[in-house]
Amino acid sequence: MDVHASPRGVLTVNDVHGKGVVHVESKNVLTHIPGPGGSSLTASGFGKSDPWLPSPYGGLVRGQSIDHNYTLVSDLIDAQTATWKVEVLHNLFDSDLVKQVCSIPLSRTDLGDEVVWRYDGSGLYNVKSGYKLLQEERQSNSGTYIAAPLLISRFYSSMWGVSLPAKGIQLANQYPDVPWMEWLALVFEKLSSAQRHALMEYEMLNLQCDTRSSPIQAKWEAPLEDVVKVNFDSAFSHQTLQSVSGVICRDNAGSILAACSLPHKYVRDAFMAEALSCQQAVMSAWELGFTRVILEGDSRTVIQKCKSELIDASLISPVIANIKSIYKNFMYLAFGYVRRDANVDAHTLAQERKAFDCPMYWIEEAPPRTLLAAEEDRAAFVSG
Repeated sequence: MDVHASPRGVLTVNDVHGKGVVHVESKNVLTHIPGPGGSSLTASGFGKSDPWLPSPYGGLVRGQSIDHNYTLVSDLIDAQTATWKVEVLHNLFDSDLVKQVCSIPLSRTDLGDEVVWRYDGSGLYNVKSGYKLLQEERQSNSGTYIAAPLLISRFYSSMWGVSLPAKGIQLANQYPDVPWMEWLALVFEKLSSAQRHALMEYEMLNLQCDTRSSPIQAKWEAPLEDVVKVNFDSAFSHQTLQSVSGVICRDNAGSILAACSLPHKYVRDAFMAEALSCQQAVMSAWELGFTRVILEGDSRTVIQKCKSELIDASLISPVIANIKSIYKNFMYLAFGYVRRDANVDAHTLAQERKAFDCPMYWIEEAPPRTLLAAEEDRAAFVSG
């Protein structure tokens, strides 16, 4: 695994094949320390001082006895299939830690190392996450710090409710002896009624412009004659950390061409579940030989990341990279965000199959409830 330390000690790490993506805070790699009955993963690498795993336990590896065949994270990855060696992990770690490791997505493409902000899911710094981190650190260090909680609560509610670029309100410090969070809240409280009114007008104008320029599709719409529309959704369980992807492909008449459901284990959250469903939709369309495709889902963030040309630094970046690596296989591929009402078929399929732990595929058919939802969509389209 190639690891490059940054001045801030916060970065993304990939193995030499570009398969593993880990958010860590140190330049050290996995090392061995002799222990009773063998070696253990409790060194400075991915051990006590390097939190590289998703929480809990502060991201630290709690090691068990292992052999010398596994000294790097890349040793735990099957490079051929871009998957974790689950059996090996179970031999090395307890079940909770195995779940944490396996919840880290792996990329099939060669990803470069990127500096990331690990305190926000996007991987990018934002003011809100910075405020939250500083407040938590201050409370943690003092053990008793609570600075004007009601005032700060009102400040947060007001500040984050304003739709300004990067929350870009610049204010002068008129209270040098007041703790900075109390000061910021005080200044915001002192805004005049005219200033507050101006901010409200700006927000309303912004919302109106967004509504007119970016209408959101409220019902399923058929594609052009030579285009296949692929809808995807997911069903996620917080208790089991498992999800099911539902994918349905239809033509311009609204008829089902194909459908599939695929279960996923070790899924970190609903955000990751949606990304995995999008990946399954793209792969299904490619494997079925569709060359002109529109993909639709009701996760705005996932759709935006698929459409963006910027490098993604979020926790789902390996999945987004996998999706983008398949672009070249299509003559035409477009992504669209729709409301749940326009994505009922895929949602129904995912919910209908969440009790099953095996993948299923259908050609020109689907499970009963999904067929009914698709027929209602088609009838509404024909009558509309």
